Amino acid sequence: MSYKVSIVIPVYNVKQYLPRCMESVLAQTYTNYEVILVDDGSTDGSGEICDQFARLDSRIQVHHKPNGGLSSARNHGLHYVTGELLMFIDSDDWIDSDCVSLCVKEIRGQCVDCVLFPYTREFKDKSKVNFMLGNVSRRVCKDEVCKRLFGPLGSMVNRPHLMDDLNMAWAKMYYTKFTDGLQFLPKSFIGPAEDLAFNAELFLQMQSFSYIVSTSYHYNKMNEQAITATYDKNILPTQQNVYLHLSRLIQKYRLDDTYSLALSNRKLLGFFVLGLNIVRSSYSFRQKNIHMKALFLSTEIQQRFSNVKLDEFNIIWKVVLKLCRYKQSFIVLVIFLCADRLKAYLK
Repeated sequence: MSYKVSIVIPVYNVKQYLPRCMESVLAQTYTNYEVILVDDGSTDGSGEICDQFARLDSRIQVHHKPNGGLSSARNHGLHYVTGELLMFIDSDDWIDSDCVSLCVKEIRGQCVDCVLFPYTREFKDKSKVNFMLGNVSRRVCKDEVCKRLFGPLGSMVNRPHLMDDLNMAWAKMYYTKFTDGLQFLPKSFIGPAEDLAFNAELFLQMQSFSYIVSTSYHYNKMNEQAITATYDKNILPTQQNVYLHLSRLIQKYRLDDTYSLALSNRKLLGFFVLGLNIVRSSYSFRQKNIHMKALFLSTEIQQRFSNVKLDEFNIIWKVVLKLCRYKQSFIVLVIFLCADRLKAYLK
């Protein structure tokens, strides 16, 4: 039996990158697939490019809709899926030519519900492979991938930059049946965590996972303007909505206490996202310090730090967390400013 694979690609103003994405799909060595292009109200001619590709290959279908955001486009695409297997690709990214073939082979050969694979961050002058589950192909237990979505445990708390490696809708293939009844939540409600919220419940419905390192998803980091971090005034309420959603999943699926601990760690480390959000604002240093003080005085933020256990954190994190616990906003702001500039330099 040759499984049909549905590839959902949301499209919005990516005229410069869409042809490369589609060429990588059409170059797949596996041929039993359908491509569902959802033009989410593009204004730069991306919609016309979608139509051009649809005329070239009968496996490609295009759906034009008013702009509603990434979640809306993905949900729209899910309505038209007819394949037994499903994967998502963002329209400015691309995949290796053997990606679909190797994923299907792994799902069939290992009898798993889902296969995950690395992604390569593609900068203008370099590429960096992210082996989010190591550099060796293997079967992965359900708890390992599910708990990772709720938050870091053990020594992983010292590497918060790895916390969200499994969140993305892409770099994975799974049986379409597991998406029945699931929807991507809107960014207005859940912020940039649409993928996390979707995958958390998706993975909980599965039983078996496999990880392969022999193919890669190429994550486009070349469009610097598109990826520049900017200030988000709604970040705190949307972050709280993410945590509420994950808490409800813990109750719904009767998950054990380690999931609650993982979520507590996510909440704790989520504070640094809030701090960096202030750092990246256009406020003066004085205004940034005022906002940082206000953040520390928030009851919700104080609850995150009140019962924090520092056992698993290394000395650097222990110092920073203690400064946060004792509301040393000025010092913390300076640390965040330095960290953000260093991160930009390292890129």
